[in-house]
Amino acid sequence: MSELKTVANESGLEYKIVGNKVIITGVNSDVINIEIPDEIDGKLVTGIADNAFSHMTDLVSVKLGANIKTIGGEAFANSSIKEITIPNTVTDVEHQCFKNCRNLYSVKWNSDCAIPYECFMGCSSLKHFDFSKCKDIEGWAFSFSGIKEITISNNVKLIKEGVFFHCEMLEKVKWEAETSTIADNTFCGCKNLKKFNFGNIDVIGLYVFSESGLEEVDLSSNTKKVHSNAFSDCLNLKKVTWGCPCIIPCEAFASCSNLEDVCITSVNTFRYGNFISEDAFDECEKVQVRYGIDLVKILKERYPKGTKIYINSMNDNSNSVERGSIGEVLMVDNLGTIHCRFDNGRMLDVIPKVDSFRKIE
Repeated sequence: MSELKTVANESGLEYKIVGNKVIITGVNSDVINIEIPDEIDGKLVTGIADNAFSHMTDLVSVKLGANIKTIGGEAFANSSIKEITIPNTVTDVEHQCFKNCRNLYSVKWNSDCAIPYECFMGCSSLKHFDFSKCKDIEGWAFSFSGIKEITISNNVKLIKEGVFFHCEMLEKVKWEAETSTIADNTFCGCKNLKKFNFGNIDVIGLYVFSESGLEEVDLSSNTKKVHSNAFSDCLNLKKVTWGCPCIIPCEAFASCSNLEDVCITSVNTFRYGNFISEDAFDECEKVQVRYGIDLVKILKERYPKGTKIYINSMNDNSNSVERGSIGEVLMVDNLGTIHCRFDNGRMLDVIPKVDSFRKIE
């Protein structure tokens, strides 16, 4: 059974009683500082309801009681709150809790509950945040905020999409999270982010660094997958080293108008007819692609005489074999061309990075 009534004290807190617990629902006057009591009428104060303090333009700080466990959706959204401590007693914070709190500059997050969807979105005065107690960060949690420097410690197990989307003041990121996947849009629009260490990263999602301030990208063989548009529209980007085993995906660096030097060091360059997707460097007029490995040596080692290959497609349509044709390697010449005899008796040359084929193991 629930009962709604107003607390008869100077704070003017409003609340409802649910069973033997109290949920704070708001305040009936304009106040600057609010202190949530541990108990009301002998009952534990355990929660703050949805929208309880939203749009309060005079609010500066709120001290949460020792028994608070839940904070509802948009509880402080669009308010003028400046500082808050989330104690370790809190087990659940709901969506958009502090969204557009533009004066919020200090947050102490001592709970291990998830930072929810759009929790600090638009908090432009929030420059720093300690993630050492966090396990999960939901989508868009800090998007459009004023965050300048972050360390994602190894206690963080999940980071969803767009968490730091358009954090234009973000300058430094140290990624030590348990998760090695950067979800879609995570650092998109972070115009002051000039460097990033990719050493611990396995997967880079869609648009992760698009429109960021990156000046150089150095991807090693540790990075197994890069998705489309991951680095598109990075206007400061000048140099890329690509050691990933995956192909360079479509529009990966599209519209990086100042990109000049791309060095491919991946040993997988010869495994795909089109290791570089056709539009990977779309509108990159200055770009020069070079190879930092001895492809001929690798090809000769990988395709000795007698090796069987499977044809996916050949670039020369007038003098090609059909998809699915099986060829036997006769030799690899000093230009890296693979000379083959096919199962239909034809003798044809297969050209890595032009024709698409794979080795039959």
